[in-house]
Amino acid sequence: SKRAPFYSKAGRFSINFPTKPTASTGNNSANGKPVYSFQVIDEASFYQVAYSDVSILKNLSREEVRKIISYVPAAYAKELQLEVADTNDIALGNNIGLEFRLARAGQIIGLGRTYISGSRVYMAISVGKSPTETSSFLNSFRLR
Repeated sequence: SKRAPFYSKAGRFSINFPTKPTASTGNNSANGKPVYSFQVIDEASFYQVAYSDVSILKNLSREEVRKIISYVPAAYAKELQLEVADTNDIALGNNIGLEFRLARAGQIIGLGRTYISGSRVYMAISVGKSPTETSSFLNSFRLR
């Protein structure tokens, strides 16, 4: 039987994790605000979704939001001691997004997508998974 998508009511999103994710809360190094994350981790791979509220985003133009989102993957990758290999503009409905590839020592090991919806920044990541597993995970992300 297929698992129902994981739904975070507070996070206002759903996504298909393979098993029940572990929740944790950290701090956004940029503004000290909480970052809520959900992950499924095994030996050499993981799936993660995280979100954080950045109130300044509410008052910015789409161009300014696009500029800010371009810094998000690098900041995230740095915490994992990874590099961002390349980025692509994407969208989720009317929300600005960015897809990025994560690398370690020049090898692509993961794919992530980040979206900005209002003043909330979302991030969905798949590291060490097959391309099929990665796309089915990332493509199942929905704002609720």
